[in-house]
Amino acid sequence: MVQQSLADEAEEAEEAEETVRVPADGSAPALAATKRLLREAGEPPRDLEARLGAETVSIADLLRGPDGHEGLSAFLDKRV
Repeated sequence: MVQQSLADEAEEAEEAEETVRVPADGSAPALAATKRLLREAGEPPRDLEARLGAETVSIADLLRGPDGHEGLSAFLDKRV
């Protein structure tokens, strides 16, 4: 039982590390925009339409930059 519990904890820790690593390896501007949008989600106006509008503007801005161009190319080429 103890061995299984330790194995489960090690697996959970590994999964948590991978969850954190994936966004950290991505686009710095996209990560910054995500953090900003999450911070702003708790500020007025809190309605869904306003939040979706802010997200739409943020995505459009990011797509115009070099990271956006590379991300779109990677998606279309089915690269990771």
